Amino acid sequence: SIPFSHWMRSDSTSAWRNASARYSQTLEAHGQAASTAGLYGTLLEDNNLGYSIQSGYTQGGYEGSSKTGYASLNYRGGYGNASAGYSHSGGYRQLYYGLSGGILAHANGLTLSQPLGDTLIL
Repeated sequence: SIPFSHWMRSDSTSAWRNASARYSQTLEAHGQAASTAGLYGTLLEDNNLGYSIQSGYTQGGYEGSSKTGYASLNYRGGYGNASAGYSHSGGYRQLYYGLSGGILAHANGLTLSQPLGDTLIL
């Protein structure tokens, strides 16, 4: 894992402040080799937007060769959270998305929030 902040401008306004790259390579006993590379980090002033991009390739062994990939975004806002992503592996592809948060109905209307716990005070 290599944090970009060691080599690039890493002041509070830099997009590279909280970014890192990772690479791994493995060789299994049955001859399968796998390589994976990715870029990960957070953006925005309060690091509210997280991102992840990863790509990989596997060859040899019992299963032959295949390519994999993954990308995701996760946002944490004052009124809830949102996430979206896409992945593929071999012949499979998956798209996902989600929203989470709390809604409290009261006499003066609705209040939106981060996901609610066991105790709630307005």
